[in-house]
Amino acid sequence: MVTIGSPNRGAWEQREWPGRHTPHQAVAVALGLVAAASGSVSGIEETSLRALLKLEQTLPSRLRHRVDVLRSATVTAAAGGPTVDARR
Repeated sequence: MVTIGSPNRGAWEQREWPGRHTPHQAVAVALGLVAAASGSVSGIEETSLRALLKLEQTLPSRLRHRVDVLRSATVTAAAGGPTVDARR
């Protein structure tokens, strides 16, 4: 059993989930999206930001708080990294 989000209900519930995703993994994905949205990879900033906003809407408040704390404690890499074509 793992905790997952339910956008329709807005609540997190215990449910069987393939791959056994954990709250730590949700935070890691959110921080990866923060980095991508900041321009560490050119071409996917807007898409990453939209995905991050959707993910944060489904996170319980304790995990949103953890993402916010880690976001404020990290240094964003300078832009100019690799470029991807987000339309593909």
